[in-house]
Amino acid sequence: ITSASLSDLDRRDADLAMRFGHSPDDHLIGRKLTQTARAVYLSKAVVEKLRDGHPFDEFGWISFSPKGSSEAWKRSTPFAKHPTVMRISDMRTQQIACRAGIGMVLLPCVLCDPDPELARITEPEFVPRQDLWLLRHAELRDNARVRVLSDHLAHSLLRLIALFKGDMGKTLGLPTQSS
Repeated sequence: ITSASLSDLDRRDADLAMRFGHSPDDHLIGRKLTQTARAVYLSKAVVEKLRDGHPFDEFGWISFSPKGSSEAWKRSTPFAKHPTVMRISDMRTQQIACRAGIGMVLLPCVLCDPDPELARITEPEFVPRQDLWLLRHAELRDNARVRVLSDHLAHSLLRLIALFKGDMGKTLGLPTQSS
């Protein structure tokens, strides 16, 4: 099941779960699969407008923060003073809005680097709470089928680690960057 909602491992909604986070809860068995990077993206159409002289100050953020929150995450970018033009909590919908030229997004490289319509405009950054973990309930520690699946998933993910870390994309410089 792929979903934005979390399966409750304690209620046995799932035997295994992949989650982003800093570290698993103490009662779960966790295997850190990889660090994940995030970066700022714009649509390639917007980048072309910037190259043609369109002012970058006119482009704002597609934010994942609720209205009224501090949006402190902006400070980790060179574009902290740009306004929020839209709020969307779902990453895929943010990606689509960015693709449509509505604004810039701060999203995981694994999601946006392969997107042919998006351009990465900052170098990837790593945030501890963005590590990818494979989790299971402690009672399933000795369950052979869960262990085999866990090993298979961890092994299969090895070929994608460069994508999760932002090593597969390239950062485009913008003609004008304001702060």
